[in-house]
Amino acid sequence: MVDPKIVKNERIRVFKNAARFENNEKIITVCSYHHWIVFDSNQKLSVATRDYGLRIKMMREFHERYNFDCYRDFWSRNPLRIIDAVGGGGMYIQSDDNYSSNVIDLNVMDDPDNDYDLLLNDRKKFLWTKVIPAKYPHLTDENAPAYFSAAIKELDNYNNYVAEIGKIMDTEYGVLDVRSNIPISNPFERLISGYRGIYNTSIDLRRRRGKILDLMQANVALPRKDLTVGSDPAKGCDIHTSFLAHIILSTNDFKEIYWPILKELYDYCDEYDKIAYLFIQGTADRIFDFLQDAPKGHFIMHAEQNDIREYKQKVGSVAAVAGGIKTNTLTFGTVEKNIDELKQLLDDVAYDGAFYASTDKMLTFPRDAKRENLIAVTDYIRNVRL
Repeated sequence: MVDPKIVKNERIRVFKNAARFENNEKIITVCSYHHWIVFDSNQKLSVATRDYGLRIKMMREFHERYNFDCYRDFWSRNPLRIIDAVGGGGMYIQSDDNYSSNVIDLNVMDDPDNDYDLLLNDRKKFLWTKVIPAKYPHLTDENAPAYFSAAIKELDNYNNYVAEIGKIMDTEYGVLDVRSNIPISNPFERLISGYRGIYNTSIDLRRRRGKILDLMQANVALPRKDLTVGSDPAKGCDIHTSFLAHIILSTNDFKEIYWPILKELYDYCDEYDKIAYLFIQGTADRIFDFLQDAPKGHFIMHAEQNDIREYKQKVGSVAAVAGGIKTNTLTFGTVEKNIDELKQLLDDVAYDGAFYASTDKMLTFPRDAKRENLIAVTDYIRNVRL
């Protein structure tokens, strides 16, 4: 068996080479999954998400089956035991019948004109008086101390689980984790996912635009103090962030509201020579002009709904691209069909080595892939040479 340290170092080398447009003979595989690991293991969603021992067992088996080089997440998502410990709260809707575990489009700002000001001027008070009562109502009733105590214990259990699975994937398998080791805060993404919801934020873009713009000036808050220049030698990339909020923005909206946030990230990575992985959910048709301004050799852009060939054409001169493997073919195609499409994909987008093989959307539902097809695809990529 090859030393996991050697395996990891080789993966880091290939990962960084692809981002830097340096010659690569290999292709990195990036696993982008949500709940499909549960269904691939023939488990129930409600059980697997709450059993950390089972999750570790499933993660081991999943990796040994497919042997991805890199994961967007080592299954740290859905800490439902913590939410259960505080008495629920209606944030999540989980269904074994529908194979889903979703966050509702929650609005915690019942007095938006004043709540925007509170969020801007006193975020701690906003969290305690608006977010917590809306998301976790039991933390404000007479039994709050008991709920807090239970939640703290579950938080400790969760942190231990995350540390254990991270150590296993690192020391036993030499696998890369693209999650950020540099904290990044995007106020517009937080607004739609944690405070106002997509529906109400869409309304506020017209009715309370000035409030939103004031909030955006709170900045991305990227750390600069005592930061060393250069990418972390122990990781493939330094920053990982997901784009979702752009789907409700017109091109002009994006330019005014989102572009300053993205531009700061561009400048930051250029100035400190960092590598960032952008998971761009939804279509990017309205924002390609902004993506093309990325400094070359610092960004990986994961295409979710656009054809990756379009990404390669539009941004391939400045950024590496990730994605391209069609979940539809993984589900309904034969092994031969999947390999034929993969060969064409590599010819079309991997010619310069600035490519990461991944699926065109997160594997979430049972019919997002067939096991034999995904094994064939990952085996082929692992053995192919450019």
